Amino acid sequence: MDDIHISKFNKESTLDMIDEFKHAYLRLLNDDDNLKYLSFSGIRFSEDQVHDWLSSVVSKHIEYHLVWNKEHIIAAAAVKKDNEYNYELIALVVDKEYRNKKVASRLLDFTEKDAMDCGFQAIKFGVFCDNEPMLITSIKRGYKPIRIEYHCRYDGEDMLWFKKYLS
Repeated sequence: MDDIHISKFNKESTLDMIDEFKHAYLRLLNDDDNLKYLSFSGIRFSEDQVHDWLSSVVSKHIEYHLVWNKEHIIAAAAVKKDNEYNYELIALVVDKEYRNKKVASRLLDFTEKDAMDCGFQAIKFGVFCDNEPMLITSIKRGYKPIRIEYHCRYDGEDMLWFKKYLS
């Protein structure tokens, strides 16, 4: 997968990038294969929701890491950088055409490096317990389970929280 690159979407991003990202993020989040792993309610994400999230980049310490093929966004990670508390991966989504091609691992590499570059010592995130590919990826990459939230998704699925200490 040498034909992909990763960039940040943050408060310095251009208007052109905002439109491309909004369209791609809605498509990725609402894909039938992705929605159950990303939504607590099971309700599809709206354009207004995504617009609000993108607007919060400045005020809520949110940043997005975008994976591009030659012309389109094929994966994204949302991170929250809170200097008082921690660096949290809020969401990670990969287009189904690019699964099993190490895109998520490359995105996690980028995110871990970003956390270290920002001075954070650890990353944490939650994974629904039926998301086996992400559970396996997390453990293989050295993330440790730190807690479980029971019955937190609309269908009663649990969420397992992970943390990785960076060196």
